[in-house]
Amino acid sequence: MEYPAHVYLAMVLAVFIGFLGCSDTDTEEPILVPEVPPEEVAGADDPLEALKAREVASREHLNKYIELKETDPDAAFEALKTASSVLYDNHPKSDEYAKLLFDRDTAGVATLPQILAMEEILLEIAIDNRYGQELIQHLKEAIQETKEQIEELKRDGIDPDEFTQPFTFDPTQ
Repeated sequence: MEYPAHVYLAMVLAVFIGFLGCSDTDTEEPILVPEVPPEEVAGADDPLEALKAREVASREHLNKYIELKETDPDAAFEALKTASSVLYDNHPKSDEYAKLLFDRDTAGVATLPQILAMEEILLEIAIDNRYGQELIQHLKEAIQETKEQIEELKRDGIDPDEFTQPFTFDPTQ
């Protein structure tokens, strides 16, 4: 069964944003949330608790990204890189992830191999930052599903690098 790329990314992002306890709002306007003091993030013993605190701290930058992505793409990208760096605790792959996400969002489409690359980076970050077996297993399952869909496209004679699906990154959803 094939799903649009945004469904897969939403699932992966839900792991890091929604799954971690983001509140859902009915408003279309992003809500600015003040950053969590660094000592509060650093004081968290549990890596998932620290991730939750960093998620709150990254919201301001994500809101800035949403605000600027149509009018000032360069500034929007910088805000997205900062959000990724904050969220993933300055992981060496956070900028690479932000770049892939930005490119897909601005293009409005993604291929399954592009989604796979993003999922694999998130898995590496999760493992390196010790986010826990449940989260790591969820990412591994998402990667396996994406790989199976790529193989399904190949079996159907479709080049996975040419088959695009709509893609929109909206962290407020």
